[in-house]
Amino acid sequence: MPLIGVIIPVYNVEKYLNQCVDSVLSQSFKDIEVILVNDGSTDKSGEICEIYKEKDLRVKVIHKENGGLSDARNAGIKASTAQYLLFLDSDDYWVEDSLEKIVECTTEDVDVVFLTVAKFFEKRNIVEKTFESLNRNEIKNKSQKEVFEHLARADKFPVAAWDKLIKREIIINNNMYFKKGLLSEDIDWTTNLLLTARKFDVCDVDFYIYRKQRTGSITGSIKLKNVTDLIYILKKWVHKCENGEVKKDLVKPLLALFAYEYTILMGHIFSVNKEERKIIINDVITLKTILQFSNNNKTKFVRQLTKIIGFYNTSFLLNQYIRRKS
Repeated sequence: MPLIGVIIPVYNVEKYLNQCVDSVLSQSFKDIEVILVNDGSTDKSGEICEIYKEKDLRVKVIHKENGGLSDARNAGIKASTAQYLLFLDSDDYWVEDSLEKIVECTTEDVDVVFLTVAKFFEKRNIVEKTFESLNRNEIKNKSQKEVFEHLARADKFPVAAWDKLIKREIIINNNMYFKKGLLSEDIDWTTNLLLTARKFDVCDVDFYIYRKQRTGSITGSIKLKNVTDLIYILKKWVHKCENGEVKKDLVKPLLALFAYEYTILMGHIFSVNKEERKIIINDVITLKTILQFSNNNKTKFVRQLTKIIGFYNTSFLLNQYIRRKS
């Protein structure tokens, strides 16, 4: 049983795959398995996966019909035998020798370790110098409620699957797989993970490089399904909070976390055309009550701005901000 399992979904990324996999296999920490899930690629990605399998016994390759990112991750989870799991998107990569430092600061009783991320803006060929990190003093040895409250005060909800080291038995024992076909699936899955896990930690080591806005990437453009799936996720968890399916002391901090995602949703309504906007606008406005739980500077600002200049004007400004930021 390897200590660390690395699950890498692969779909038409021949341009980036070598950098991604090399950044894992060259780590100084060697007790790993690497599961490459070729999700029906039509370029040479599948062939590249096989080359790595032949070169390194730690590499497993799964070839499957295209089922999307969630389906590929689920296949990797089921194939893994490791104690801890890390997810890595195949157009991203890790900092050299960072994994050893992460393992050193991880104890056996921890369920989830929050990790650091920096962005690589491909269009401008710029890597951010600052790796975003949570405050370890507010996470380590704290209760689940205290962890949620700290996350709610942070500037951003850490929703990505790939910015955490996760004990595999948490996922397996709770049947915690990604919902196939759902966009923004990390938000839904991470929420479930954080509500299930009990012991958390933070490792403040420069680790993950996230490639922003590559040509053909899922995040490169917003479609109607991006918006409707985010609405589905927010409605689902608001309903669970109202229905008593979330512990009472976690409801407010959880909705405060979703306030950040709601500001993203507000910006996205101007990413779709007018006819599509008619389909989603009532749901978006109904969910506006999430903003009342805002508990960090960004979401509080959006709440106040909405009161001053109105919902639509604020949504338009958020859309412009998101476009410029990307």
